[in-house]
Amino acid sequence: MKRLLKIVALCLIFCMTVAMSACAPSAKTFTKLEMSIELNTDFVEKTIISQTVYYESKDVIVTALREPFTLLSGTENWSVSKYGQTCITANALTGCTAQLSQDGTYAYFTYTKELNGVEYTYLATCHKADEAFWLIQFATFSSKYESVKTQLFEYAESIQFASAQ
Repeated sequence: MKRLLKIVALCLIFCMTVAMSACAPSAKTFTKLEMSIELNTDFVEKTIISQTVYYESKDVIVTALREPFTLLSGTENWSVSKYGQTCITANALTGCTAQLSQDGTYAYFTYTKELNGVEYTYLATCHKADEAFWLIQFATFSSKYESVKTQLFEYAESIQFASAQ
């Protein structure tokens, strides 16, 4: 009898593990122009006029704005930190400073914003591609930010740019 209970318990544990892993979203790479990002299958691409690309899941949105160097002469010589600080200044954000990622490939800053009585926290990342800067922002409810922060940085680390041909 004890042996039968052990077998049943192991079967239940196995079934629950399989069921839980089947429900977990799998990685999915999204590509727009020269930029690609690895999110997961919870995200869908939508259109928003003010952004180059927009991805949405239940708890997180991702916006990406491509700003070609041709828009402002000399910006091709800027660092990602200077571009990030310019984004902060242009949007009148207070209390934040652009910081370099650990590998130095992008700059980032965080800020909060209230929209329609709901507070959101943003992780804004600044990237330099061959012909443009990209401002890629991850936003979530401020109450959820700490629980998704690590995942947001993993998304940011996955961003890649194809070289111009």
